Amino acid sequence: MSNRDTDKAFAGSIPELYDTYLVPLIFEPYVADLANRLASRSLTRVLEIAAGTGVVTRTLASVLPESVSIVATDLNQPMLDLASAVGTKRPVEWRQADAMKLPFRDGTFDAVVCCGIGSWGSWGARCLSNGDYVMGVGPPDGVTAAGGC
Repeated sequence: MSNRDTDKAFAGSIPELYDTYLVPLIFEPYVADLANRLASRSLTRVLEIAAGTGVVTRTLASVLPESVSIVATDLNQPMLDLASAVGTKRPVEWRQADAMKLPFRDGTFDAVVCCGIGSWGSWGARCLSNGDYVMGVGPPDGVTAAGGC
């Protein structure tokens, strides 16, 4: 099995295990800070890459005004399936997408959010660079939020 194939293997019981054990340990400490940073900005459309099981997405949906649309993406559809099943306070667009090949036009979003990008090494930096394109020119205060994750 190639690395590309194993990247897509977050299926079966993995999404639930990830949400139960890794989310509280690794991601939850940063989620509120990340969401609050975005809530202080004037936004209309936010993209989350590597949304996983939706912990950041749920918080964004609770904190951001309802007028701000949220598109949450992940490479692994089973992770998004769990995120969608858990649900959010308001509608969110859940979309399977490769962060290295985002299917959006330049300038589509005001902000690109990803919690956990620090663990991705140089691949994560390239993903955020790709996110810069979909934000367009001059994001508010240069916000490509990695939230310290």
